[in-house]
Amino acid sequence: DRLLETGQMYERILGRRLRSECITTGRIPKKPTGR
Repeated sequence: DRLLETGQMYERILGRRLRSECITTGRIPKKPTGR
């Protein structure tokens, strides 16, 4: 329950960083909301 809320918060805070890493790795490491 809290993991999902924390994940969304992290996605918004690290959303920009995740996008930069996603381009470097070629895919997102963890993004449950993506699918």
